[in-house]
Amino acid sequence: MKKKKHENKTKETLQKKFLFFGRNSNIHGLRFIVQENEHPISRIFWLLIVVGSGGCLYLLLLSIVAHNEHISFTPDTLYLDWTTMFPAVTICELYTDYGYKDALDKFQRLYPELFKSANYDLKKRLTSVLFNEGRCNKRGLCAPCGDGVPCDLAWRNISERIRMKCEALVWECSYNGRGFPCCRHFVAVDSAKGPCFALNSMHTNIPKEAKSFVVNRTTGPGILKFKANTITMYVHSPEELATQYLDPKLSYNVFERVRRVDFVVAVAEMGNDAALYHEDIHSRQCRYPDEVPRSFIHSYKAYSYGACRLASDTEMLYNHCGCVHPVRDLRYNEKFCNYTGINCLDTYKTQMEEMDTEDTCLPSCVEMELKLINIEETLRETGDDSDTVVTIRMASLPTLRYVRHLLRTNLDLVVSIGGLAGLFFGASILSVVETFYLILRKPS
Repeated sequence: MKKKKHENKTKETLQKKFLFFGRNSNIHGLRFIVQENEHPISRIFWLLIVVGSGGCLYLLLLSIVAHNEHISFTPDTLYLDWTTMFPAVTICELYTDYGYKDALDKFQRLYPELFKSANYDLKKRLTSVLFNEGRCNKRGLCAPCGDGVPCDLAWRNISERIRMKCEALVWECSYNGRGFPCCRHFVAVDSAKGPCFALNSMHTNIPKEAKSFVVNRTTGPGILKFKANTITMYVHSPEELATQYLDPKLSYNVFERVRRVDFVVAVAEMGNDAALYHEDIHSRQCRYPDEVPRSFIHSYKAYSYGACRLASDTEMLYNHCGCVHPVRDLRYNEKFCNYTGINCLDTYKTQMEEMDTEDTCLPSCVEMELKLINIEETLRETGDDSDTVVTIRMASLPTLRYVRHLLRTNLDLVVSIGGLAGLFFGASILSVVETFYLILRKPS
């Protein structure tokens, strides 16, 4: 009996609070629904109005939220005072049949015991490991370590002793006619095939004077010139790494037969609205260079799409084989493979090429757009033993820049919601305060 009385009292109290709230609220329509002397038809009419307004508000809010994360790009052509970074250039030792023979000769001289009983295929297999170019496509080549190949072989040290140093790959560098020490600016960076050397890259500790690798009205279009050995050359955005995910048109193999290469590119930078940095990463659909994912696999100094994809591939291989190839970045030092692990990596790499893996990497927010305008090569004549000269030049100073905007920021979302609430119900921020006040106040 007491329980029933308590329930009735609670019900009566809630009813009084609801009626008090409806009669005193500034939200349009509520007072006409709960007023005592209001005609039933009038009450039904205002109830339909309130419900309809609520439904419209809900549908419009869904539309606003759905489009809140959309990005827009606008062109900027106010280029007179721009200072633009010269593209990054990465060079990697090119693994060719000729280069393989040199590497094999060095390998055999340094480690004669290892090659004493090895046949030609195994010699080639062991040498290819130093460039992460190996494939387990022949029977018996990928036997576990201990079966002909010691398990404690220091693959990283061997690679560093046999692969070409920067000084052997590039020399006599100049930028806009001014010479500079090549290997002070071409600094070692990670790649899938082992150490490469990058200039103007965010992944290196660039010296202060490297800031001269920019272009503006004073300098004119940038021209980088150097002499090179047999290399693969990549031209890319400064935050990028040399990976297979770069535009293949912007890479070039400099073979021994080539005497001169002239590489011409056009550059368009990407700018961002200042407010974009503070938005959620998945709202703006890109990452800034300092937004590197927290994982030991992501060992890079700057975020880029290519670095993310390289890390993702490395993670897949690590999860399958439990180690990382010893020619990779030294930050993986404690995870380097022995010969058994290397065989596992090479076998699984072949399987990965046939997999349809999900791409979860976002683009970089600052990635510049590069277009190949022209590439001209001059082949070496018989008897010509002069050095190969590589020239990378900008076609002109940039006249276009793209600026990324978020169509609606969080502040825009608040304003939109407030505007709709005011349109349908005459509500404002004061209405929210009033709602709490009327609910907490004792009905008179």
